[in-house]
This record gives sequence, C-alpha cells and structure tokens, in this order.
Amino acid sequence: MKKLILFISIIFILQSYFVIAQSADTLANVTISNIKKSNTSNISFDLYLLNKSNKWSYFANSTFHIKFPDETKVNYEDCSIMLLTSQLPVVPETGYDYATSGYFIQTKVVNNFFSISILGSKEYQTSLLVPRDSAILLGTFSIENTKGEYLPDSLVWLQPISYFQAIAYKIDHDSLVKNNIIWYKTNDDVEMNDGKVNFVNFISPSRPNYKTELIDFIVKYDRVKKLNYEWIMRTEYDVYGYTITRSLRPSVSIDPQNLDYDTIGSCLPGSAYFRPEFIANGNSFSERTYGKFDDSVDYRSVQYCYNLYAHFINETGVTTGKLLATRCPYIPNAVIVEAEIVDPKDYPGAKQSPTVRFKIDDDCFVTGKIIDAIGRTVETLTLSQTNEIIDNLRLYKGEYISSYTPPPWVANGYYQFIITAYPIEDNTVETSQTIVPFFLMRED
Repeated sequence: MKKLILFISIIFILQSYFVIAQSADTLANVTISNIKKSNTSNISFDLYLLNKSNKWSYFANSTFHIKFPDETKVNYEDCSIMLLTSQLPVVPETGYDYATSGYFIQTKVVNNFFSISILGSKEYQTSLLVPRDSAILLGTFSIENTKGEYLPDSLVWLQPISYFQAIAYKIDHDSLVKNNIIWYKTNDDVEMNDGKVNFVNFISPSRPNYKTELIDFIVKYDRVKKLNYEWIMRTEYDVYGYTITRSLRPSVSIDPQNLDYDTIGSCLPGSAYFRPEFIANGNSFSERTYGKFDDSVDYRSVQYCYNLYAHFINETGVTTGKLLATRCPYIPNAVIVEAEIVDPKDYPGAKQSPTVRFKIDDDCFVTGKIIDAIGRTVETLTLSQTNEIIDNLRLYKGEYISSYTPPPWVANGYYQFIITAYPIEDNTVETSQTIVPFFLMRED
C-alpha cells in the first residue's frame, strides 16, 4: 500500500511539473534596434515591444535601464537622453501617479546608465491594446554628449535583467486561482517577467553594419599652376574628418606610395594646415560632396600626387587615418598645344577668309600676326569671338579662332599665321610660338 501511495505521489509530482513546464511562456520581446549616429556625439535608437503570448493584451508600464559597454568609458555626466517619438499616446506629466489617459514617458541619466520609465493609465480600457504577434514602438530616443565628445554606437541592457528591467500588462478581468481566491483584480498591473513561468526576452542590439564609401576623389588642373580638388562620399560613418597631402612626382616610374607627402589641409585641431571645412558634417547615408578647394604648385611639365585620408574615430575617442584615394594630375606647360587652318566645312567664315584655330592649355598673354613670305608683318590678328586685337592679350585656357580678311592691296601668295604665347607670372616657362602657313588665293 505504501508503494502504491509513493507511486501515485511521483505521478502527481511529474504531472505538476509538466503542467508548470507547459504553462511557461515568453510573454514579450523588448528590442533595442536601429541605432544611428547623426554625428560623432549623438546616437538615436528605437525601443520595440513585441507581444509573444495570449496571456496579455494591454500594455501597462515599464522601466528600462541601458548603458554603453564598459570598455567605452563614456562620461555620463556630460550626456543627456530624450524621447523623440513614440507609438504610444504620450501625454505631458501632471504630477499624479497615473495619467487619466495615455502614457507618461520619463528619461533620466542616473549614475552610469540611462533610465527610461513608461507609465500608463489606471484603467485597461485606456491602455494600448497590443495584439498577439504585433509590435509597437515604445519610443525613439536620442542620446547626446553635451560637450560634443564621441559616443559609441553600442548599447547594452543593465544586468541583472530581473533587477534592473521591469515590464507589466493590464489585466481586464479578475484572475482566479481557485473558485474563491482572486489572485489579481481587474485593472491590476501584472509583471510579465516573473522568472518562473512567464518571461520577457530583452534583446541586445548588434553593432550597426554601416560603412564609409568614397564615390570619387577629383583633382583637376585649373590654370596658372593652380588646381582644384573635391571628393564625393556615398556614405560616411564614424568619420571625424579628412586630410589632404601632396607630393611632387618627378617621374611616372615612381610609385605614388613611395613619395614623401606634405599636408596641405587637415581636419585635425592643432594642425598647421587645419581647415574647418575638412571636418565631417556627421554620419550620412546619402551622397555628400566636399569642395571644391584650391591649391597652387611650383613646377610645370610634371605630376603632383594628392592623397585623400579619412580619420575614423573609435569607441574610445581615438582617431585613426585611412587612405581613401590617390590622384596624380599632370601640370601642363603654358604652351599652344594645337593650331591649324580651319576647314570651311566646319566654320562658315573660313570660306571667305583664311581662319586659324588654336588651343592653349593655360592662361597666357597671346600675340597673333600675319607675316608674308619675306617675314614682314602684314596685320595683327583679331579674336573672332570678341573682335579684340590679339596683341599681348590675356587669354584663358581654352580654344580660339581668328580670321584674316586681307585688304585689296594685299597680293595673293604664301603667308603665315604667327601666334606667340607668353606665360603669366611664371619664369620657369619659355615663350612658345606656333606657325601655321596658308596660301591666299582670291577669286576673280
């Protein structure tokens, strides 16, 4: 008989265990997600609540405590946290324990962590209904360092979870354990995470997988030994700013990475070449352009190489430089690079008058003349575009046309366009000259 009683007792205990085990339930997931950094000293994040059970329907209140990972060594005294938006009907705090409708949301910096408290109304009818398997945005929050110092993009829940994190739902009917014992009354706040049969998953966020990507680094020769440069970023993340370095490349056989570079512009405070325009404007996930910026060089007929560096700032506030791109534009000589008689098919005016087209690769002072077969000057040229006399005339880098309309007394025969270019403020370049011959043949 004793064995039978013992056997029945074991069965009862096992049945009780399985009943408890089967009734254990994950009531909700609370997730920190969508961590974003608008700049190095500000982050925002979303706090979501997902209903995972049929045991509850009305969200009541919660208290959450989060922080940055310990290794980041953030000074919380210089930080603030605020609510940006919420799917909850948020109402201003009135000083009463409960809101008559809607929710109070309070954010604080406490010691070395952030506290978020959400308190709903007394009645379940004015609480937010959260159906099974649906999620609500409890809030989008912003954390900022008031001194502009670096903030990491990592957040963790304060541990232990059962001590620091709390969340409750509203009950819409009396809960009976036995027929005559009421466990919870209607409108009571019931803790979701009791650690026995009801649990809440507090999901830590993963580090955002954002990256910094360069579209192009453009360095172009402008004129008179001046260049301009710009860079276009597709995305930027954790970039403090940029640095530009430059080096003379006397021979194309030299690897640009083996040159000695000098800084010509930097975002780093304290640099002799500090330029505030080189500081990043914050994290960006759309196209952003820096520049155009100007630079001057000393020599012609060589290449100058330019390096673009990005300075990334890590979770401890230390910056490290990374080479993004190198460009090596050629600095042209101040010469006439093209000169030819214009085909009448390409330029109607050339049917009536001999016409020369010439191209200069830099700003120059230009003089143009017509000489005859024995070297005598017949006439000074006129620029077709503006009718200016080409006599020590400053012309900008580009292409030009000049036509010669001979007077009646000028005989047919062999002539030459003589075009001379003089460099501007550059003693390293000699005067250049081009000769374009033509035959003058008048129609009778």
